[in-house]
Amino acid sequence: MGNPKFGIIITSIGERTESQCFESFKTINRRYIHLVKNVYPALEAFKKVCEIAIINKYDFVFNIDADVLLFNNWFDIVNKEVQKDKNFFLKTFTIHDKYLGLVDKGNKFYNCKYFEQLLIKINQNYNTILKSPKPMGFTNRYINDGLQVDGKNKPEGTENGYIEYVKLEEPIGIHGYEQYYLDIYYRFYLQKIRYRNFKFKDINYNFSGEKIEESIIKKAISDSRKDKIINLYRYFFKELVPSNAKNKTYFVKRIDIKEKNPLELNRNEIFKKYGFV
Repeated sequence: MGNPKFGIIITSIGERTESQCFESFKTINRRYIHLVKNVYPALEAFKKVCEIAIINKYDFVFNIDADVLLFNNWFDIVNKEVQKDKNFFLKTFTIHDKYLGLVDKGNKFYNCKYFEQLLIKINQNYNTILKSPKPMGFTNRYINDGLQVDGKNKPEGTENGYIEYVKLEEPIGIHGYEQYYLDIYYRFYLQKIRYRNFKFKDINYNFSGEKIEESIIKKAISDSRKDKIINLYRYFFKELVPSNAKNKTYFVKRIDIKEKNPLELNRNEIFKKYGFV
């Protein structure tokens, strides 16, 4: 990437593909790769990302969820965006999600020059942000002063940065493949809470031999709808904050099936299994 100092931060809540995610960065010096694991809630994990970036004096960090596996061309695509313009706060890139197709999911490329300012604002508004069903979206608005722009029409010389989804014809990686059953359940339970208009028809069930996953997803969405105490009173709910990933274990008895074993496939074998090579 030339002169800018660049770091990788993997965020994990014990995903089944954590080791395979690391394989995406085998050409990067290990000293620039960091793991934020089992830090709850999500807002605290993000604060940790900011702190790591500041301590290491990174100019940019690529924050990747551990259920994302990147293709080999990811670096060239990200580097191109940095060379194009360095005023952004956050860029996300197209990922191929197992259930939702091409989306911007699980990857966040941050400009670290905004992190000190952002940490101050997070701490000032911590409880309000924490109770939001989408805490990271709430946080991003502080940087943009309530205005998100698409990058093409962004104000010239903006001091607050901007947020952009870099929509690509070809994704830079895959998301949500080979998840544990519990992670699938928890993901779609939250999906229904965060996006009230989310429907069954938005999900691709055309993955061979995975009918059990379809039933888990449908149950998660149905259960989320029934749990009205979270859906209707989420801003006042204290014991089970929906975005607090440690609470996913609360749902173990609901799925009531034998969990998958730890994953033995490597990254390339997963790509091959699903037709990405």
